[in-house]
Amino acid sequence: MPDYRMPDGSTPVLLSADSADALRREAAALAAYLVERPRLTPDAVADMLLRTRGPRRFRALAMVSDIDQLLDALRAVADGRPHPAVATGAGAAARRIAYVFPGQGSQRPGMGLLYYRHSPAFRAAVEECDAMFRKLHDISPLRYLVHEDGQAREGVEIVQPALFMQMLGLAAMWRAVGVEPDVTIGHSQGEIAAAVASGAISLADGVQVVAVRARIVSETELEHGWDRHWAMAVLGVDRDECEALLARNSGWAELAVVNSAHILAISGERTAISELVAQVNAQGKFAKEIRVEYPAHTSFVSKYRGVLEVELGDTLENPEFNDTEIPCLGGTLGDAITPDVSCAEYWYWNLRNRVRFDLAVAAAAAREVDVFVEIADHPALVLAMQETLHGVAGKREFLTVGTSRRSATDLHEFSRNLAQVAVADAGFSWAALRDPASDTVRLPLLDFPNTQTNSKRLWAPYMSEAELA
Repeated sequence: MPDYRMPDGSTPVLLSADSADALRREAAALAAYLVERPRLTPDAVADMLLRTRGPRRFRALAMVSDIDQLLDALRAVADGRPHPAVATGAGAAARRIAYVFPGQGSQRPGMGLLYYRHSPAFRAAVEECDAMFRKLHDISPLRYLVHEDGQAREGVEIVQPALFMQMLGLAAMWRAVGVEPDVTIGHSQGEIAAAVASGAISLADGVQVVAVRARIVSETELEHGWDRHWAMAVLGVDRDECEALLARNSGWAELAVVNSAHILAISGERTAISELVAQVNAQGKFAKEIRVEYPAHTSFVSKYRGVLEVELGDTLENPEFNDTEIPCLGGTLGDAITPDVSCAEYWYWNLRNRVRFDLAVAAAAAREVDVFVEIADHPALVLAMQETLHGVAGKREFLTVGTSRRSATDLHEFSRNLAQVAVADAGFSWAALRDPASDTVRLPLLDFPNTQTNSKRLWAPYMSEAELA
C-alpha cells in the first residue's frame, strides 16, 4: 500500500508554489528529475513532497498509480494544460466548509453498496446506525441500503431510515479524509442527518425522529389506501410562474420547496402534479415528477401534528437541541436551529413547512461559508446552491461539490471531489491521506529539485560617485 493514498487507491502527488508561473516551473523541474530516475515510484515522490514541504497557495494535485502517469500529469501542469488526473485551484485560502444534506427523492435499493464495500468509515457509520434502528425499533434498513441486485421494494418506514443512514455514512467518509464541517445544512428529511452530524441531536434521537415519522406516515397511508395517490415534482420556473400554474389547475397541489429562485418543487395529488409537469414540459421547460408516499411540506401534514409531537415527546432522550459548535442551518426556518426550540415541535415543522433551502444557503454564506459539499451519492442540489450563491452580495468565490455520482463503480469520483476541496482549502490536513497502517520511514530523495522561487530584487540600485556627480 502507498504511504499516502486517495480513497480510490491512487497516490496523491502535491505540487505547490507561490505563483502560477512557479507552479509550472515546479512541475517541469520534477518531470526532468524523474526522467533521469525512472525507478522512482509515485509513493516516494508523494512522501518527499508531503513530508518535507509546506503546501503553498497555488496547487496542483496529481492522483496517479505509476510513474508514467505521473510524468504525463507533470508535463501537462508544466504546459498549463488540463489533465484528467490533476486537480488545480486558483489559489488556496482559509475556507469554511458546509456539509449539505439533501431530502428524499434519490433513494434506490443498493444505493450504499459501493461505499459499504470500499469505505471502512462508511461501513462503520451505517452499521452503527443500523444497530440503533434494531435496538430502538426492531427494523434493519441495512438490507435495502446494500441490496445486491437493486430490486428490493420497501415502504417509507425502511426507505427514509436507509436514506438517513446513507447520509451519515457519506459524511463519515468525508471526515475520514480530513474534511470537517464548520456548518451543516439540511434540506427536508436531510435536516435530521444534518442535526446529528453537527451534534445538535444525538444519533439515538435522530433514529427516533426518522423512524417515528416514517411509521406514522406509513400507517396513515395504509389506513386510507393512499398508495400512489400523491406525488411531488421539481419545476424549473420562478415562484410567480409556479403560483400562476397552481392557480389555473383545479386539482390540489401546493408550492412545497424553494431550492433557489428558479428551482422549485410542488406537492399534492398525483393527477394534478402529472398535469402540471406535462404543462411545464410542453413549454420547453424542465419538470420532473417524484414519487412520494405523502404530500410533504404542505397543509396536508397538519393532520400528523398531535400524534407526532406526543410520540416524539415520549421517546426523545433530549427534548431540546444541544448548543453545538457546529451550527445546523435548516430549510425548515431558513436559518439555524437554536436550543430554545422544542425538538418535537421542530420536527413537526420540518415535515409541514415549505422548505426554504435558498434561505439556508444564503444564511451559510452570511456566516462566511464558501465551500459547500453535498452529502449524497449523486448531486441534486448543486445547481440550486450555485444559483443562490451567484446572487450573494460582494465578489466572493464559492466552491460547490458533490460526493459521487449514481453511475460510479468505484471511489474515483469521490477522490476527484476531495481533490477539489484539498487544493482550495489552505487548512486541509494532508496527514489525513496517510495510510494509518503504513510504518515506512523513507530517507529524503537525493538531489531532489529545490523549491521554485520568484526572483525579486531587494537591493537599491547602486550609483557610483561619478554617476552621482
